[in-house]
Amino acid sequence: MQVLLLNRFFRSGQTVHVEQLARGLVQRGHKVKVYLDNNPESLKRSPQTLKAYNNHKKNLVLQGVNVLETFPEKVSFKTIIHAHSSITWPQATTLAKDFHCPLVLTIHGYGLNNYISYMQQADLVISVGKCFAEPYQNEVKDIIVLGNAVDLLEYQPAKKHQDKKVITYLGRYAESKRLGLIILGEALNEAAKKVPLEIRVIGNIPFGIFTGVNVNNYGWQEDRAHFLADSDIVIGTGMAIREGMATGNVGYVLGRDADGFVDPSKLEPIPEFTGGKSGLNPDLSLIYNSFLELLQDEAALRELQQESRLFAQKYLDYNNFLDQIEDLYSSLL
Repeated sequence: MQVLLLNRFFRSGQTVHVEQLARGLVQRGHKVKVYLDNNPESLKRSPQTLKAYNNHKKNLVLQGVNVLETFPEKVSFKTIIHAHSSITWPQATTLAKDFHCPLVLTIHGYGLNNYISYMQQADLVISVGKCFAEPYQNEVKDIIVLGNAVDLLEYQPAKKHQDKKVITYLGRYAESKRLGLIILGEALNEAAKKVPLEIRVIGNIPFGIFTGVNVNNYGWQEDRAHFLADSDIVIGTGMAIREGMATGNVGYVLGRDADGFVDPSKLEPIPEFTGGKSGLNPDLSLIYNSFLELLQDEAALRELQQESRLFAQKYLDYNNFLDQIEDLYSSLL
């Protein structure tokens, strides 16, 4: 199959999703092109973002993906046009109509009411979570919920440390998360007085939010599997929790709300880690006590880590995701 993936780069789970999809399709013998709807000149205002953007493009090329520098004026007949960033949906819709190609749109989050008309024109609409699909189901028929998944060969557990516990925060910064991040940092600093800790911060989190002797700020990283493999607990939302579980971490969901530790035995097959489900505001005492309790219970920690990996193997395997994507693409041709 020939597939054109459209996206706008920003450091997020959506970008990870598109890169994984492109790589996976190429590995299965499909011809994949990617167009990123970014203006490199505007990215120059943030050298770190520009560097991450260029690394993203480089990685795609190394994986055998044809990265387009300009939006394609035409596409081959029966090319699957799969648009991810809603900003690309209008162009994708026009291109698909002009060349009679199947159009697939993926919903990656909330706030797409202004784009419902494009969903209605698409041949297939996918959502990475049930919660993201629900607002549009009365107006858009047959949205397919297909949750994000993880390459289990890349994301594998390594031997955990005996002399310390490693806690990793993984995610992009948003103002809605700021209070929770500040409280989390304070809670972990207090917990570090009772349990030897190493804190890893991966993402575009402003310096000063996480402080402490054993805090390492790594910025945005392409090789997250390396940092997560020997980690014990991963904190974040969405893809961060999935990648953490695959590498044998216990997940702690923290976004706008403090949804807390992930118990794999209570998860649905397509889990949602939005950080906005519990309605619990981040609270210093609550976060501190829950972390300290688990950190001091070695048996419970190791059991949850093992259950997290097993859940990932059963429900988050990227090969299963690709099987479903290929079936959906084929149904449109």
